[in-house]
Parts: sequence; C-alpha cells; structure tokens
Amino acid sequence: MKKQSTHKGKADAVNEEIHKLMPTVRSAYLDGKLWREKITDGLVGRDTRCPHHGIDQELDMDLSISASQIAKALRFCFHPCQHCRLDAQMDHQSIMLKQSGVPDNLLHATFDNYTVKTNGEKLNLERAKEFAAVQMGFIVMTGNAGNGKSHLAVAALRVAGCRGRVLTQNSLIYELRKRYHDNHADNIVERCMKTRFLILDDVEESSGGRDEFPALSGVLTYRHDHKLPSVLTSNLKLADFKKAIGFRLEDRFRESLFDVLEFTGPSRRSEQRSRYFANKTTQKKS
Repeated sequence: MKKQSTHKGKADAVNEEIHKLMPTVRSAYLDGKLWREKITDGLVGRDTRCPHHGIDQELDMDLSISASQIAKALRFCFHPCQHCRLDAQMDHQSIMLKQSGVPDNLLHATFDNYTVKTNGEKLNLERAKEFAAVQMGFIVMTGNAGNGKSHLAVAALRVAGCRGRVLTQNSLIYELRKRYHDNHADNIVERCMKTRFLILDDVEESSGGRDEFPALSGVLTYRHDHKLPSVLTSNLKLADFKKAIGFRLEDRFRESLFDVLEFTGPSRRSEQRSRYFANKTTQKKS
C-alpha cells in the first residue's frame, strides 16, 4: 500500500505541474513562440534536435513516471524544424503536380534547382519567373531537346499553385480520339481549355490527322480569349513553330504572348541520370 501511495503521490505532483504549465503552453503556442523557452523547471529535458535533420525541434520529457504520458499531453506544441516543414510542403506540392500530369522525373523541378550555365539560360530563368508571377497569356519555349524547357514550365506551375494540366500534344490527340469510340471518355479538349494553368509539351507540326489542328487551335484560342496562363514547349525552331500553330494563332499571339524563350544549349539529360534512377529506387521501396 505504501508503494502505491508513493507512486500516486508522484503522479499527482506531476499532473499538478502539467496543469500549471498548460496555460503557459497554450499562450506561447497561440503567440507563435516556442513554449520550451518559457519553461525552466525540471520537467523538460533539452534534447531538442530534429531526428531527421539534427536541427532544434523536439522535446524529451525526463520524468519519474512515463515520459510518453507527458509528451502525449503536450504534443500539440511541438514545432517541426524548418527542413521538416519544407519537406512536408514539397511532398504536398509533388502530389498536386502529379495529379496535374507532371511526370515523375520532373516532380523535383523548381526555379531554385534549375542550373544556369550561360547568360541566355539566366535570362530564360528570369523571364519564366516573371511569367509565373503574372499568370496570364502565353509563354513559348523552343529549341534543342533536353535543355530545361519542361523543367522551367513545371517550376512555373509550382509557383502558380501546382494545379493545372500537363500533357504533350501527342497525348492531347490520343485522348481526343478515345471519345470517337467511347462517349464516356474524358473530354480532354474542354479540360485543356478551362484548366487554370496549361503546359502543352512537345508542340510539333501536324502528322496529317484532320482532327489535330482544330483541337490545338480550339484549346489555344479559348485560353487566349480568357487570358489563361499557358506554357508551350517545342523542339522546333521558332519559324517552324509558327507554321505548326498556324497564321491565325500566330496573329493572336501578337496580343497575348508574354515572351518566346529560345534554348540553344546541348542536352543535359546525361547529367540527370543519377537523379532519375535514385527516384525510381525510392518509388520501388515505397
């Protein structure tokens, strides 16, 4: 009986201390401050490093009874470290980007991790940032394959909120033709018309299908008329790109074109090989 009484006395004492601390904890939490800086008694042990990044983050309760009980009572006050917050934000953005159609190998793309090697690339980066801030009209990225056009396009989508539609011209036509045999298939043309942010990748000259140009023209004309942000990328030279979109769209672009960015450098895809396989390995484990 004596041991039970002693244990009960310790538990009551700790509960009383917790009760005293809770107003201070709530106040500090609501004020956006780290409450542990206000608590100086023996209840708090100060191993506050984030286990993932080694940065000041969490509290370790060192008590004569179960520390987990105290940690559970105060857990709503724990603040993740800055890197954990960034990781959580990036994970959430990646989910939204993937839902918008961004391929796995571009989910990492941001303006910050775009590598600039020439003055031309520096200018392209700055103009892409400005377009992402304006979020209106068209920006066209033309030039050699594998030198960062799609990277900058996805980075702009990320800044614009990660919600939109990302697809290639070939995918647009493929999805369009599904409706010829299935009335319940997704109306891809309408979705591309009305999505809040469109990235149409790999724009090319028509392969000869009678439905290709009307679909492309319909999407881009609607977005021109409604001032919706659109990124068009192409491996064509600028003169050939103009032929691909036709005279009428080219004329509309005189009004709604934000800029044309030309990419002249060599392909960088060999430099991305290690990232590509690292991403695939991570996905397989998860």
